[in-house]
Amino acid sequence: MKIGSVSGLKPITPYEFWVRVELDEKTGKPLRMLQIDDMIKISFSYDRFKEVTTYGVVVEIETKWDRDGMKGFEEALVTTNRSFTLPVYLARIVVTRIDPFISVPPPPGSPVFLVDERDTDQVYDFVSLKRKKRALPAGILLNGGVAYLDLSYILGDNGAHINISGVSGVAAKTSYATFLLYSLLKTGERLACEDASLRILANSRAIIFNVKGEGLLFLDEWNTEWFKNPKREEWEEMFRKMELLPEPFKNVCYYAPSKRGDFSPDVTHRTYGVKTFGWDVIDIIKLGLLELMFDPEELSKNVNLQLAVSALSDILEENYREFVAKVKKELPNLRQNYRVDPDSLSDEEKVRLYLKVCGRDPNDVLNDEGIPPDFPSLESFIKSDKVRNRLLSEEELEERTVKAMVRRLKAARKLDLDRVWKPIEGLEFGEVVERYVPPSYKIDWDVSGRVTVVDIAKLRYRAQVFVVGAILKEILYRKENAERPEPVFVFLDELNKYAPRAGGGPLGAIFRDIAERGRSFKIIMIGAEQTASEVDYRVITQASTVVVGHQKIAELKKDEYAHLFGSQREKASTLLQGELIVDQPFLRVPMTVKFPLTPWATREDAHSPSLLKEEEEEGSRLSDFY
Repeated sequence: MKIGSVSGLKPITPYEFWVRVELDEKTGKPLRMLQIDDMIKISFSYDRFKEVTTYGVVVEIETKWDRDGMKGFEEALVTTNRSFTLPVYLARIVVTRIDPFISVPPPPGSPVFLVDERDTDQVYDFVSLKRKKRALPAGILLNGGVAYLDLSYILGDNGAHINISGVSGVAAKTSYATFLLYSLLKTGERLACEDASLRILANSRAIIFNVKGEGLLFLDEWNTEWFKNPKREEWEEMFRKMELLPEPFKNVCYYAPSKRGDFSPDVTHRTYGVKTFGWDVIDIIKLGLLELMFDPEELSKNVNLQLAVSALSDILEENYREFVAKVKKELPNLRQNYRVDPDSLSDEEKVRLYLKVCGRDPNDVLNDEGIPPDFPSLESFIKSDKVRNRLLSEEELEERTVKAMVRRLKAARKLDLDRVWKPIEGLEFGEVVERYVPPSYKIDWDVSGRVTVVDIAKLRYRAQVFVVGAILKEILYRKENAERPEPVFVFLDELNKYAPRAGGGPLGAIFRDIAERGRSFKIIMIGAEQTASEVDYRVITQASTVVVGHQKIAELKKDEYAHLFGSQREKASTLLQGELIVDQPFLRVPMTVKFPLTPWATREDAHSPSLLKEEEEEGSRLSDFY
């Protein structure tokens, strides 16, 4: 549909120009008015070149009277029909694609046509993404066409990481993050049979941190609003266009911290199917988690305390290495107590097996070897003459620094860290180990296609920092020690809380490491926060996919939103729930997209614990339809 012509009233370049909207001769109003994010195309030719087609997006619109230097009284005459002057409606176009690519501007007066849903793929060159099997459905565009992201900028080929920012409660950051995750998993399943390289996407792992309430502990259950809302057919159509089946997540595993003084999971609403999690002293030493038990801000500022913690970590690692050597020598002598082939076990697994079959209390064995199994033992270990003298003499630390470290550890116990430091599991007397079984409190996230939700909402901040850091370190450890191509997606809301612009301590260093090296291991961060300007600069700038939801104008004026055109910054402050602006390096103009209500629950008060008969029939109908 023709909507106007290229205007010569403003400069015309191959990459940017203005369109004059065609007016109705009788009313003087536009025949078809443009709006921000409308897509257009122009076809023209020059003698030297064959026909060129230019595609673009409306990024700005202005209107004025078609008379220079018009005064107020003259405008009054025009508006009261005592004088005649036509209005001019101009739309600024930023070119997104030229086919074939010839850098020439369109001639003034060239007719401009509105792009409908059928030609959407041409505007952003989604055709190439689909041909390469790298098109990820990310929502619906203004004209009803599907918006796609380039998987190469998500899976680490050309870039990685996703960042979502917006005002809490309006921007729908969590809902969109889970939608993208669902799209990644389902698109991988759909394309795996067409492109073998995408099987890794179908087999990817996902870890989601639940930081507020228990809303993300019901991803495998139906959202009750899905069946009650009159817009359901519209949402179903959006899913159909994106070739996604609207249904809850299938392969989900839930973990929550144990209650204080109890081994049951600390949950209120999700009272079924939840396991507890934690780390024991072997994990803490192997992964280097001791520094995460201290206040990250204090460690950033107090160099002496940082040196003391580092020195203590070195002592524990040294003792652990000596214990591993001892275990390798003594384990064959205990063959009557186990049936496992020790050669098939890692060093960590051999230590755990030894502690089960040695015939002594694991805590006594560890204490004898200088490996404190719990907080009280660690405090006593530091106070012992041997360790204290080493810290004071060899490490040249001051007495007050060592005492301060002990005080910080005592305080950490009261900040919920004792809920995530688990005791070593032993065996009943005379029991024989038939096969090696990992500790029950281990988070079993490394499973093909699994989504693992870790609830940290009921933990205090210090314990939250420890859990997030411990999981990220474990992911890095496994990726560095095993050449596995499957990506690991990690979603964390309130990113500015864990990777702040200033400070951040050891956890901030972990985030920077993953942001800068993670793509090479296919560790993909999906971070969300209210204000991108408060997130560590080295973390935020590594995100190749940037999503902006409803945001305050003051925040939008900051450099983190410079990728948005002026009018898009203003539009971001008026976005409705379910609308977002999405950007990737291959896009010259960020896309404004809508996404449907998620059929999986993201709130603890809007979930169905079991499918009703109507919902079962609905799932069957949708499956046949898709």
